[in-house]
Amino acid sequence: MFYKTNELFLKKNAPVLRAALYSEALLPVKIVEELDRSNFLINYSNKSCYANSINHKTEEFEEMFCDIDKNCETIILVGIGNGDVINYIANNFKKIDSIFIVEPFLDIFKRLLRNADFKDIFRKLGSVTFVTNMSEVESVNSIMRDFAHKLDKVEIVCLASYFSLLGDWFERFKERLLIDLRVEMGRHLTIHKSRYKWIRNSIFNLRELNIQQNELKEYINGKPAIIVSAGPSLTKHLKQLKQLKKKAIIIAAGSAMKILENANIKPHFQMAIDADDVESLYDEKFFENSTDIPLIYANQLASTILPRYNGSKIFMMLPTDVIGKFIYNELNIKYDYVNSGASVVHSTLDFLYQSKCKPIIFLGQDMCFYDNQLYAEGRSDNLENYKETSRIKLKDIYNKEVYTIRNYLQIKYDYEKMIKNFDRTVLINATEGGLGIDGVVNRTLDDVMENELRDDIEFDIKKIMNTLITQSKIHSEDIERCMNIIKTQLNEIQEENNERLELIKKITKARAEGCSLDKLWKMLVFIDKESSSKIMSIPFYKEVIKRFISVEAMSISKRYSKESNINIERIKNGEKFFYNISSEVDIMCEVMLDWIDEVFFGKEEDEIEK
Repeated sequence: MFYKTNELFLKKNAPVLRAALYSEALLPVKIVEELDRSNFLINYSNKSCYANSINHKTEEFEEMFCDIDKNCETIILVGIGNGDVINYIANNFKKIDSIFIVEPFLDIFKRLLRNADFKDIFRKLGSVTFVTNMSEVESVNSIMRDFAHKLDKVEIVCLASYFSLLGDWFERFKERLLIDLRVEMGRHLTIHKSRYKWIRNSIFNLRELNIQQNELKEYINGKPAIIVSAGPSLTKHLKQLKQLKKKAIIIAAGSAMKILENANIKPHFQMAIDADDVESLYDEKFFENSTDIPLIYANQLASTILPRYNGSKIFMMLPTDVIGKFIYNELNIKYDYVNSGASVVHSTLDFLYQSKCKPIIFLGQDMCFYDNQLYAEGRSDNLENYKETSRIKLKDIYNKEVYTIRNYLQIKYDYEKMIKNFDRTVLINATEGGLGIDGVVNRTLDDVMENELRDDIEFDIKKIMNTLITQSKIHSEDIERCMNIIKTQLNEIQEENNERLELIKKITKARAEGCSLDKLWKMLVFIDKESSSKIMSIPFYKEVIKRFISVEAMSISKRYSKESNINIERIKNGEKFFYNISSEVDIMCEVMLDWIDEVFFGKEEDEIEK
């Protein structure tokens, strides 16, 4: 009845979802219809279950949603059934801002297309994202791609019949989704807590004139490479690593730098992105041994490290480096992002893959505890340091039970997301232990050495670094010129922002004096349409400052903008939203101007304070 209309709707609004209709069902089911088509029987994998309760549908929904917060703003629903659950959600969750509907059964999604008007579904629920005919992993990845701005008050619920039919599928889906949500929320929290640290580190690190990542790639193109991580399995490979320096490019990532240092092994490169100066890692010995080891880093790296590092420094641009991006665009310098993940190892992998290294070999990438240790010899972190509730029991590549923690499980998941579009034939996991990386073949290091790393590579690192330093395209006067541009735009932002603050004060005063809702609303609209648009027209605000506005302020924005009726609460939320943002912008401009003056224009901190 509705199929053709819905298909046209999907063609226009969700072409990827429409394309799924013509794919093979990942989880094929047999549907047996009831006479009135209000319910149906699902036969799947030797199990049978009605889509909804035959006689107690309302009670079934009430039981499903009994623990779900009525004020939640996002629901992730597994299973659509006959679609009646849509009405229940629309009638009982009035603050819903968005809903993700995961329908693993393609045949049931097609049935919904025939029996329900999709336009009506969207009218009732607003922002709706359908995920269908995907594995539990693909379903989670699909949700997370659209989840960056939907972090408030999230609830996950499964249709009762699907819980019975899917069994472990739902548990795996939920576990992985919860891990990804925690990481995403943690990332937003980290940005909020660390944003001033990142800004300061970026400004201070930009004073260093360094080699660019793109310039290095051609020298390691096609060469075999080894990513050295710090997992406990690395201990048994330390002696072999000394031999391998002639056979492959070796990069020590993060904590592995300290382990190789303690074993008197010098890698070709080290890679670091720590925003904090971790004393146990960046100690005096680290800097003393740095002369012959180039450091690949990102601008978020603690600003105290680069000035003390004696070796060459190679800058890589991460997607989060909005200040670096702004400056490179001003200088018309080409750059490629090095993607990041839960750990520095993900940036290492992406850098090597972009450099077309072949093969790329993982060592020490356990992502779990062995003998109660998370690291190889030379660095310590005991399982006893973690509460039992935070430990996760899994099977390693040898089917042996091991413990991990969510942060390290996320490293595995981020690898698997990253390599989804890689040529996986170039990847080899020679860790000889750990959780493994789905899609990456496991081989022993002896086997890899015998079959993949027979020949010595030509790689004179000192000569290459000297060549690249003389070819550097960035000079101190270029950076200083960009900083003057940034200072000018920061002053313009401050001027427009101060005008906005004055307008907000007028609204506060007018509200206290009993001004009409209509007039107050017009004043808010003026701030939104006129004052704020002026600030948005300043490139440094749009490309940098706006990226660091807190999640809390943006969540107030939703409560101010999404309601249809104008009321006093909506006015107050709008007032609070613009005031909070304006206050944050004011502080951010002040500290950035101070740091730029301190680093680039010779003004000391005490002089700035005066």
